Amino acid sequence: LVDEVGANLRRHAEVLATLGSLDRATTHAAEALETHHSIGARFAELGDLLLLAELAAARGRDGAADMHLRAARDLALELGSRSARIDVALAQARIADARGDSRGVVRALNGIGQDLVRLGYSSEWEVHALWARALARAGDLDDAVRRGRRAIVAVERVRSGYGGAALRTTYLADKAQVYTDLVDVLLELDRTAEALAVSDAARGRALLEHLSHGRPTPDGSQRTADADTARRELLRRIDRLASSIREYEEFDDLTAIRELEESLEAARREYQTFALHGTGSTTLIPGEMAARRADLDAIRGSLQSDEVLVEYLVAPDRVFIFVVTALGVRSLSAQVSAAEIEGRVRLARDLLADRGAAPRDALFVLRALHQDLLGEVFADPELAGLRQLIIVPHGALTYLPFGALWNADTGRYLMEDYSLLFLPSAAALPALRSPRRDSGGDARVQVEAAAFAPLLRELPASRAEAQSVRRVLAGELYLGRRATESALRNALAQHRVVHVASHGVLNVRNPLFSRIEMAGRTALEVHEVLELTIQSPLVFLSGCETGLGAAWATSFAPGEDYATLERAFLYSGAQNVIATLWPVEDAGSAEFAKRFYGHLATAGPSRALALAQREMMSHPEYGHPYYWAAYRLAGDGLAAGPAQNRTALSVQ
Repeated sequence: LVDEVGANLRRHAEVLATLGSLDRATTHAAEALETHHSIGARFAELGDLLLLAELAAARGRDGAADMHLRAARDLALELGSRSARIDVALAQARIADARGDSRGVVRALNGIGQDLVRLGYSSEWEVHALWARALARAGDLDDAVRRGRRAIVAVERVRSGYGGAALRTTYLADKAQVYTDLVDVLLELDRTAEALAVSDAARGRALLEHLSHGRPTPDGSQRTADADTARRELLRRIDRLASSIREYEEFDDLTAIRELEESLEAARREYQTFALHGTGSTTLIPGEMAARRADLDAIRGSLQSDEVLVEYLVAPDRVFIFVVTALGVRSLSAQVSAAEIEGRVRLARDLLADRGAAPRDALFVLRALHQDLLGEVFADPELAGLRQLIIVPHGALTYLPFGALWNADTGRYLMEDYSLLFLPSAAALPALRSPRRDSGGDARVQVEAAAFAPLLRELPASRAEAQSVRRVLAGELYLGRRATESALRNALAQHRVVHVASHGVLNVRNPLFSRIEMAGRTALEVHEVLELTIQSPLVFLSGCETGLGAAWATSFAPGEDYATLERAFLYSGAQNVIATLWPVEDAGSAEFAKRFYGHLATAGPSRALALAQREMMSHPEYGHPYYWAAYRLAGDGLAAGPAQNRTALSVQ
């Protein structure tokens, strides 16, 4: 019981440290050490000492940090445990890394030598990441790339072991620096295409995994599925070997241990080769860091003649920007920190979502964001004439209303000059626009609509909103009690445009239970959407905050954008999804929908959205950005597939 009290004190200290309360964290860690020492819990004492050392270093108290490290080293020697030696070495390396002491990092990690062979992947990624940063600071960039790749392979190995896409996505949230470090080194070496592939792997890939799982190859085989089976079997073999080593250590059978270690190292090398060089798939499957030319070619080949793809990667001290056109890829960077980006995004959203604030009040922050994120992008004369931006955001940028960014040179909002399309990853573009998602051979496909307005009393304008859909596209209206969850499920399973004018409810505590409310006090929740097979070419979620996840309510953890209504519909098969970034007003939503569907038949979804936004901006009643900047489109941007460069839905 006393041991558990000490463990809870240390956990409390770790939480406080994460929140930045270093003094209080130190107090709790010291109490944990005293508690564990009182009962002779030596391994627990070691953990307390190492935490105190790292806290002291973070507070700038190097003398105290060195004192705690010496005590930890002495205790580790007494214990004679491999895991104790590894823990001490990692703590020393972390502290040296924070000090910018590359030699100290290498010295600490060299001290564990052969212990690295037995190190589990859950810690191995950090060893290689620390080593890679030290090598990069020392100017040894090629070796830094090799170490950085090994760190990513270790991260991907653990990540791929999670059974659910949400868990695999969220696992990456606190490992982002492993990817940004490698991107930085690759760009220094002018290996831009490779850096783009690493950047793309730094974000949640649930959509890509869903699209590429079991994807048929030209010869009709299921190469990706077979490779996935082989990869999982290799991981099981690695786990069995590691388990066997632990068993033989109990009997001090050194000969058997050496043989098993050799087999384990060989299996890990095999997995690293497998992960780095892929299996023949042209998509950026999990763990594939080879950045083969085919990956960039696939992305470029999926772009239409007037499109440019811009991918962002938010690092602690800068934002990496990749610009992909039919001609190639180039990289830029904005010298603005992740904390500054988050603050600006929050301020911009707060001002835009407030109907009482004058639009000009937000221009200073929208101008700064435009300059940092797009200023250098548009300076390239090769982009003249391009009219659609495909944006792959990251971190806080996931929730930025890009269409409202203000170009000080032209005095115009971004959406006045470009139509916008959003994707969770660049590699998702060729997957979404692949021929296998094509709906048929004709360039124009007859599409019906299903429009839902279940809450007529609470949202009186939703009736007119649903009717505006029906006036443009043939189909059926589901008003009031007819707009049931069951009817919505049936409509989503058909090749129909589905429009839902209802309340969207963001569940901050558990985003898998965020929902769209339907008739009869029923709702369709995120976790239920993820179980559907959706056939709709376009789903318009005209509710409040249907594009937000729990990250917006707390901090911008990159993994949390998985559980939004927008992403859930996209992952489950919707070709395009329109969602909102803040609570939208009933009458304004109806006016926006009327204008959007008025353009859809001839302009296609992305351009129709931009045209609707431009018209709303000029509206005497709905000109405030609150009414038009919240809407965004995610998906392939096409109406029914890329077979003949489709851009429009035809009216039946």
